[in-house]
Amino acid sequence: MLEHTLQLSDSCKLQALEFGAPQGKPVVYFHGSPGSAIERQDQARLLEQHKIRLIAINRPGVGDSTLDANKDYSAQALSKRLIQLLDALNIKQASMMGFSVGGLYAATTAYHYPERVDRLILLSSVAPFERQELRSKLNENLQWFYSTALSDPEAVLAALSEFDSAEAIYAYYEGIISEPDKVIFSKADFRATYLQAFTAALKQGLDSVLHDLINTASPWGFDLNELSVQTQQWYGNQDHNIPVEIGHYLDSAIPQCVSVYFENTGHFYSHPQWASIIKAAAD
Repeated sequence: MLEHTLQLSDSCKLQALEFGAPQGKPVVYFHGSPGSAIERQDQARLLEQHKIRLIAINRPGVGDSTLDANKDYSAQALSKRLIQLLDALNIKQASMMGFSVGGLYAATTAYHYPERVDRLILLSSVAPFERQELRSKLNENLQWFYSTALSDPEAVLAALSEFDSAEAIYAYYEGIISEPDKVIFSKADFRATYLQAFTAALKQGLDSVLHDLINTASPWGFDLNELSVQTQQWYGNQDHNIPVEIGHYLDSAIPQCVSVYFENTGHFYSHPQWASIIKAAAD
């Protein structure tokens, strides 16, 4: 694993972790929420096998990526910062891969910088939850978070305060995920990786999670049908976090979108299915 921490033009720092083949095909990975760049470290061997160079970034407030209340932390602003990182690494073009909330940031980068994006890869991705008909597909708890993030962010931070440790976040997920996901969460290597990921997510507090909620619930600034890059979407049909109906919507809304739906899998299906996803990304 390599670590890059870039001082950006707006004085912020953006941290990225690099896994896989150093000379391989570049893929930028946007983590879930809460989550961090480390959440794919247990799958690095497959990256080397398929000659993929995975560059996983920590969003502002996660790990050592700085969060300053006076800065812009919209999805578009993160895309601009990412392009600075790609320039610093001499990467002219890369695929954008987003898991869950990370799908927003991957799609935003693909929209604003299509010339820098080889393809868009969405894993259990969110959709524009400003739209009530999409937000209503979520469980009541998530509906409240997304609905309240814009109107009363302090209430959201208060509600998030119970997730004050990596173990607390892990236990919360275990209580809401589908049965196929519970099998994944019971595995020791997955648990160890995600406890590290959640620890990095909490390093500067939970403001980064609030920003993710606000960004996803706000207008994205573009229509999905305006995306011009080739898109691959992967979804589990028993996803209790982001239901498969959201995947069907993304499939119909995004041009050049090829979707794969896995049977008897949940939100975290991409871990046991990582080999298939990485093979497709390498083609």
